[in-house]
Amino acid sequence: MDKIRRANLLNNTDLMQKAKDYNALHFNMIEGYKSEPNYIIREFSFQDWDTALKYYMNLSGSDREDFDDALRILRSNGQKRWRLKKVVEEWFNNHENVFFCTFTLDDNHIDHLLDTNRKLLTSSINDFCNDYICNVDYGSKTDRLHFHGLLCLKDYSVLTDQKIIDNKKWYTFKNWSGGFSSAVKVSHSDSLIIKNYIVKLMYHATKESTKYSNIIRMRKRLPIYKK
Repeated sequence: MDKIRRANLLNNTDLMQKAKDYNALHFNMIEGYKSEPNYIIREFSFQDWDTALKYYMNLSGSDREDFDDALRILRSNGQKRWRLKKVVEEWFNNHENVFFCTFTLDDNHIDHLLDTNRKLLTSSINDFCNDYICNVDYGSKTDRLHFHGLLCLKDYSVLTDQKIIDNKKWYTFKNWSGGFSSAVKVSHSDSLIIKNYIVKLMYHATKESTKYSNIIRMRKRLPIYKK
């Protein structure tokens, strides 16, 4: 399934809602889906499994194909979220330097190709990380390109300009030449923040406004040593 088709299906709210309801009933996980940050709370399209199954079996042609693909997207994204969550849990269990980071682009870089700025990001953080998970995003008001990420840093040597905001220490990256940067340490106590980020990460990787950009992962990941 190509990225544009995925995005079109995700933007079909009614179809995705029916697929969520069907999937939730199928796995007996209705309450779990309601707890998702991006889940739309409304009356369920299906009140029981028999009704859901009847609806599914009555679909044919393009409707059946769209519904099947919507289910595949939901289940695929669920598996990817689970894998990313396991990766981050491993970081927390074995390393103390996990940071949530933002990298913006100044006027000298904003007009560069997306691939050029992605390479600038990875070349700036590769040497200082054991692993990272980043994504492309665009400002809701200005449509300005920037990056968010969870970084498992080797140490604090790449950080500078410490500030205290809301009782948390915020840093900038010494070697980020693209514009402004920020980094704040996160831990198990920030689990809701991490969960929300991973859900948004999966959404950003498939929505049209991010040009269907893939998640940015470190290619040669280093072992995460015990603290």
